[in-house]
Amino acid sequence: MISEKYILSRLKEFAATAEGKRVIKDTYGVDYDPKKDKVSSSRQYREWGEKMRQILFEKVKPVISSVSLDDILVGEPVEDKDGGYSLSISLQNVQRESLQPEKYPDGVEDIVLHFSRGWSARGVVRGTWRGVDGVWSRRSRDANPFVHDAIREFNEKAKGVAVASATAEYTKI
Repeated sequence: MISEKYILSRLKEFAATAEGKRVIKDTYGVDYDPKKDKVSSSRQYREWGEKMRQILFEKVKPVISSVSLDDILVGEPVEDKDGGYSLSISLQNVQRESLQPEKYPDGVEDIVLHFSRGWSARGVVRGTWRGVDGVWSRRSRDANPFVHDAIREFNEKAKGVAVASATAEYTKI
């Protein structure tokens, strides 16, 4: 039986050859240097993480104008047991106050998830929003695929280099 470790070692050997470097350059547009492999991989993942951050912001901003680029955080690349890397992209400052703070003191925990999934309420409420009294809620809103659109766009641009996916709560749309 051929082990995964054996296959990866053979792949690294090929990647270090002139032909392997040419294939990597032609396929991924990357100049591969086996001596700098871990450092360059980590740097490249950060760069791709930053690209995903920008794409996500461009998709979220038209839907939720209060979200800023600074609210989208890119974590550090983490090497997994197979030698691959992953990094998380998360949103902060996504909690929003409720029009009925006496009934929902915590408001909406994740406004991005809320807009992504959509909603259908039994009725509407009236309250104060950002200092304006008499604001009516919306009874319903269709799910908006902006997170999935960002993932799809990123995966098209990063094909063969990196893959984005949504966490479980965003896949229940």
